[in-house]
Amino acid sequence: MVRWQKELYSTIPQLKQLQASAFVLNESQEFIADFGKRERGLDRYPELMRELLKSFHETAEALEKTSVRPEREIDQIENHLHSLNSLEKAHRDYLLKLQSLSK
Repeated sequence: MVRWQKELYSTIPQLKQLQASAFVLNESQEFIADFGKRERGLDRYPELMRELLKSFHETAEALEKTSVRPEREIDQIENHLHSLNSLEKAHRDYLLKLQSLSK
């Protein structure tokens, strides 16, 4: 999910131009690198999502004038920080919503 998130925020023009994008990309890359070195595991995934919530809300605000409205998915991320499976599903739903910008 984090690799997909990084790809979306670095390739989709509406996301790439956002001020929040740099933070999302940096945190995503750091998580991916640490995960690869086994310095972070899935137990740290909720922490990453918590750190990115402000950026996700900024993303939603910036997309208000488009047909993509990820507020519900962001709320689901926030509501499921204590359940890894539900959190992953909420994050996936958020990324699917963002991916629709590329169509």
